[in-house]
Amino acid sequence: MSTYLCFNIPQQGNVNPTLAIVQGLITRGEQVTYYLTDEFRRPIEATGATFRSYISSLDIHRLAQLTGAQNSSERSVVIGEQILKECRLLLPQILDTLAGNQQPDGIIYTQTALWGRMLAQILHVPAILVHPTYAFNDYFQFFSIMHQSVPLTDADEMGAQLSALNAQLHELCAAYQVPAFEFKDLFTHVEPLTLVMLPRAFQYAGETFDARFNFVGPCILPRYNAHDFPLEYLRKQPTLYIALGTSFNELPDFYRTCLQAFASTPWQVVMAIGQHVALTELGTTLPENFIVHPQVPQLDVLARSSIFISQGGMNSTMEALSYGVPLIVIPQTQEQALTARRIVELELGVALEPAQVTATSLQEAVNYIAHQPSIRLHTRQMQRTIAETGGVHAAVDAILQYLHTRQISDI
Repeated sequence: MSTYLCFNIPQQGNVNPTLAIVQGLITRGEQVTYYLTDEFRRPIEATGATFRSYISSLDIHRLAQLTGAQNSSERSVVIGEQILKECRLLLPQILDTLAGNQQPDGIIYTQTALWGRMLAQILHVPAILVHPTYAFNDYFQFFSIMHQSVPLTDADEMGAQLSALNAQLHELCAAYQVPAFEFKDLFTHVEPLTLVMLPRAFQYAGETFDARFNFVGPCILPRYNAHDFPLEYLRKQPTLYIALGTSFNELPDFYRTCLQAFASTPWQVVMAIGQHVALTELGTTLPENFIVHPQVPQLDVLARSSIFISQGGMNSTMEALSYGVPLIVIPQTQEQALTARRIVELELGVALEPAQVTATSLQEAVNYIAHQPSIRLHTRQMQRTIAETGGVHAAVDAILQYLHTRQISDI
């Protein structure tokens, strides 16, 4: 039995894929301790992992807002400052909890969990990097994407701010006696085992990534009990599923537009509106062909859906494609815009800019997909590709093989 520490940021989209991997490791007889904030205690403990709580300094709502902002300079600097602040806060706390305990055999961390990367170096143990979304290399680079919208007048200011971030990061590295690196390396760093939660065929420039990148595809773990959701209604007519994820779903105007577009149509519409929009904001009476809940059992609904209208978050995108469901993507962030473009390029659906969304444009997008056989064909092909990547089983196999090889080399 090997022991692992797992580190992440307290954000649902980053956490969900790791839960499946953690549960897979524990099923295979491994032991995992997962450090995160209290809101994730229940889903982490449900995997069988040991939960260790800490108080985070990250403003996840602010980070989500910045992810959708157009000012790339502000976005990258504030994200960097928050990650560095969190790292300074967590490193001493975690090291204190580890004092006197057995050394872990490996550390699993997601890309933005800088403290996981540094702890692996401090403790001199193998690290496994998890990418819940796109990976980056010389052919597909985070910073070139982030800076596409930076006006030339802001370039000097951004350079100065990044220099200040680098100075802080170098100081932190020196304090813990680990090799210094640049802030942008946070997004381009590669571990000898780097797990990517999408198939190579969906990754931009996928053929250019070397053997360190293991494209295991989506690692999916059911998240919500469907016992109080009327799944039986989804067998009577074609189902259209509408959901905007957890970070950008406070859009009552959008939901009202969907009601206008699909009321009294042959579609059975399931619409998840999140926790911050009240049903009363959508009108006094809902159309008979709509089921509207704050939260729905997404995997169960996707298994019965014909089309999914989504914001293009990577977890939701991969879950839809795992069930062979084509998408209409309405992106809210730069990353989601990349996903929307990829969906169109691979003929897996269509994309709409938020400003283009009207009742008519939604109807036209749904009708196009419903009557376009090539989209169905390519979606089923991607579904097979995803199944062949192996998902959580491939991820766990890769981790166990990597750690076994490292342990033999150390003998």
